[in-house]
Amino acid sequence: MNRDEHQINRFHCWSTNPDNMPRVMLCLNRATERRVRGGTYNIEEGATLADLASVIQHILREVLEPGATAVGLKVAYPRLGPISRVGPKTQAAMTALVETGDGQWPLPQQVEQRWRVFVLTAFREDVALKPEELTAWFAASGWDEQTATELTNRFYADVALISEYEEVARQPA
Repeated sequence: MNRDEHQINRFHCWSTNPDNMPRVMLCLNRATERRVRGGTYNIEEGATLADLASVIQHILREVLEPGATAVGLKVAYPRLGPISRVGPKTQAAMTALVETGDGQWPLPQQVEQRWRVFVLTAFREDVALKPEELTAWFAASGWDEQTATELTNRFYADVALISEYEEVARQPA
C-alpha cells in the first residue's frame, strides 16, 4: 500500500496475531515529513467494543509507544478535554488545520486560510473551548508550547472580532 519510499503519504499496516481475539489491524500513514497519523481497524466480526478497546490500548502501550520512544519520538493524542464542546464541522476544520499546519509558525498563507475556516466555523457552531484544553490540543498537534499559547490567544481575539462585526451588523443604521 503506497510503498514508494519517495511518496510522503504512504501506509504501513500490521495485524495482531491470528490467535489473539479480537484481531485488530494498526495502520500508520506518513502524513508529512514530521507527522504520522494512525488508526486501528477491527478485522473480526464478533468482537465487542470493550474487547476492541482493550486490544487497541494494548497495541498503543506495548507496541506503538515503545517503538516511538526507541527512535526518540513522542506519541501525541490531540484531543480536547471534558470541558470543551466542539461540533463536527469545527472538528473537521481543526483536523484540516493540523494536517496543513504541521507545527509551522508563523502560519504560511495556505495554513492561514485553514485557520480562518477553523475560527469562523467555531464561531458559527458556537463552540465552547476551555483555553487550557485548546492550548494543550495545539501542543499535542505539533506546535511548541509558546506557539500553542499564541494560537489560543489569537483564536479568542479572532472570535471576539467576528462577534463585534456581527453585533455592529445587527445595529440599526
